[in-house]
Amino acid sequence: MSDAVYPMLRGRTWPITREPRFNTIIHTAASGREFRATNQTIPKYEVTLKYNYLRQDQRRQDLDALEGFFLDRMGSLDTFLFAYPGPFKGEEPLWNEPIGVGDGVRRTFDLVRRRAGRVERIFNLVEGEYTFAPLMWHPWLPQSGVWTAGNDPRWVNGREWQREQWTIANGQVSFGVPPAEGETVVLSTPIFWRARFAEDYLSLEHFSQEFHACQEVRLVATMGRYL
Repeated sequence: MSDAVYPMLRGRTWPITREPRFNTIIHTAASGREFRATNQTIPKYEVTLKYNYLRQDQRRQDLDALEGFFLDRMGSLDTFLFAYPGPFKGEEPLWNEPIGVGDGVRRTFDLVRRRAGRVERIFNLVEGEYTFAPLMWHPWLPQSGVWTAGNDPRWVNGREWQREQWTIANGQVSFGVPPAEGETVVLSTPIFWRARFAEDYLSLEHFSQEFHACQEVRLVATMGRYL
């Protein structure tokens, strides 16, 4: 399981297809009544990407980036981190996403995001690309109490916890010193899925001297920790 990040390349085109899938056991009685149980609570997604062109010259090595990434993963053997192309609502990077309120004692908080009316756990973070802080600004509600009358009214007198002040494990953050009572803990981070290639092959088309294409790259992805 690697934390390598899937490359973002200019030749990707629309549409992007994604299919959420669960695994449900259904038993049907003689009366026709169904009894159902699920084998998983976090869906797996099949995501299909298309690349109209992959440029390969002295300026850009898009082909090497995609093909090399596939070879390094040995096809579907290894997993990696995938940022869904977009962004669209719910998949854009989080900015000051509330994950809890301090009480002066509690040190551990679940990493979560809110999307489509539901709360989802976040397990896949890239070191150095996330921060935790008290609620620092609120760009949409200037009348709210988090604003100040300082030189920049968007910012409040809050501190950002330094990297040595927390640890990340199992989709949770643990602080060395508990947040103060009433202090809102927020998370700012890109959203990454845990993913793998769906097949052990990659079909590349060489249609011009400096250009290739890849009509289908299929991934299996999840917001969970493992695949």
